[in-house]
This record gives sequence, structure tokens and C-alpha cells, in this order.
Amino acid sequence: MVTIMLRTTNRLPVKTKVNILEPICSARLNARSSRRWRLAIVVFLSMLLLGAHSQADEPLIHEADVVVYGDAAGGVTAAVQAARDGKRVILVSQYGHLGGMTSSGLGWTDIGNTDILGGLSLEFYHRVYLHYQDDAAWTHESRNEFKNLGQGAPGLNPKTELASVFEPHVAEAVFDAMVKDSGVKLIEGRLDLNNGVPKSERRISEIILEDGTKIKGKMFID
Repeated sequence: MVTIMLRTTNRLPVKTKVNILEPICSARLNARSSRRWRLAIVVFLSMLLLGAHSQADEPLIHEADVVVYGDAAGGVTAAVQAARDGKRVILVSQYGHLGGMTSSGLGWTDIGNTDILGGLSLEFYHRVYLHYQDDAAWTHESRNEFKNLGQGAPGLNPKTELASVFEPHVAEAVFDAMVKDSGVKLIEGRLDLNNGVPKSERRISEIILEDGTKIKGKMFID
């Protein structure tokens, strides 16, 4: 505490007392409070990280009636059909893109006689056909510029409403929609080739992916 002489407007000195230690003490208290808050935040984040780490160490376990390993066209159709038959289905996608060669560039299909098509194959080509009936689908050329050539049949056949010529991303989008609409659970991952197929009495009981994820099922399709 110190005494300071101040002069007012009438030039008469006035004595006043000022505590010069008060701002210093206040600053110290604020600094201590700030350090405590920082410490509390660090402890809180550490607990979150430890909890997340412990959960990550525990392998995920999934279970279904039918487990299909493989995201090519055959795997997709097997999973979709099983789901439509009322089964709980898991489809394991090892590449993260559904459709295999059908959605990877094999888009000029040699259908020839369309009478050979049926079931989900027929549905797939019909869905692709419907996609190209939308004018918004024609981004690289107009519908009139498309020559509509196919192998043994028009690429987009208005009589059968089937498409044998299509873009890869369109095929993948159709497969994605079929999986989603049927309620198939999609899991991305690759099989552990060393210890990924444990058996019980010569029957597969589960499959294990490279990240430790376990998938149990009553039936497995590869």
C-alpha cells in the first residue's frame, strides 16, 4: 500500500491510497486458475484417448444368418437374394467397390440373346436401362449422339428395356442400391489369410478379417 499525491482542478493536493500489489496478486491468481483449467483439460482428453484405445483393442464381432465374402457381381447377387428371402446377411467387401469386373470397365456386355437373362441379372440390366432414361444421366454426350451399338442387341434396348452398354460408375451405383434396398449389411475388410477361417467340427464357425473383426454366421458363401 502506498500513498500518492494527486492534484485536482483547483490545484490543491489530495492524498489517496493505492494498492499496487492488487493487480499483481490478481494476475497470479488468474495464471493459477488458467494452469488448473489446462491441467483439467489435459486429464480429460487423456481419459478419452485411453478409453478409445481400450475399445480399439477389442475386436468387433458381427453375426448374421448368411455371410458372403467377396464384392464381385456374384457375391452381391448372392447377398441380395438371401436378404430378400428373409435372412440376415452380411456382405464383406474386400475392395470397397461393389460389382467386380462389371463395375470396373466391362460395360460392353455380350448379352446376345436376352432370353438367357433372369432373376437378379435381368433386374440389374433393367435398372441400368432406367438410369439412362433420365436426361441428367447424359453428361458426356447427348442421347441423340449415342450410336446405341451393342453385341447382338442394341446397347439400350427399348423393346426389352435392358442395357448392355453402360459406364462403370453406373453399374456400381446400381449394385449399391440393390444392396441397400435389400437390407444387406456391408462390411469392408480383407480376410486374414493365416488364421481367418476357424472351424468347429469341420464347419466354418466364423471368419476373421485382417483388422481382427470377427463375423459369425450359420452359412458362408465365398
